[in-house]
Amino acid sequence: MGEDILIRLKALLDRPLQCYPSPAALLDTYVILNLKIEHAPTKELLDERDELERRLRRILRGALDREKLLELLQQLIEFHREMWRMEDMVRDKGLSLEQRGAIALKADMKNDARAKLKTEINKLFRRQPGSEVKVRQV
Repeated sequence: MGEDILIRLKALLDRPLQCYPSPAALLDTYVILNLKIEHAPTKELLDERDELERRLRRILRGALDREKLLELLQQLIEFHREMWRMEDMVRDKGLSLEQRGAIALKADMKNDARAKLKTEINKLFRRQPGSEVKVRQV
């Protein structure tokens, strides 16, 4: 009987599942959530952050390089702050439709940088590039 257990455990070891969502996706959500809290805190957002922090505690210990992770996260925070500014400009009725369209296109192109940051974050957790990588015809 013990052999059956061992065979099943070996099969699990041979085909482990990756953390889902990816560490980068969770951290990206965490950054966005905290920016929302900075802008307009609510009990719901604070509760959501508490739950997300519990999930993050489980995965963050797996980071290969803590300093590099913090550096990449600082870049991700700066990215999202800039995107919020751009999105505010896109919604600004005082700008012409052409100006708003140009800003929206620039914001879309800027998302490639976000995908690269998330890919680099995932590498720190031994994750191969996958869904974070944007596919764009240049």
